[in-house]
Amino acid sequence: MDKVTRDAQEDILWCMFLQTM
Repeated sequence: MDKVTRDAQEDILWCMFLQTM
């Protein structure tokens, strides 16, 4: 997996995590 895609997925997961707080 290329770095750009991995970073994008981490950003999405992080946003979802913050929304649950």
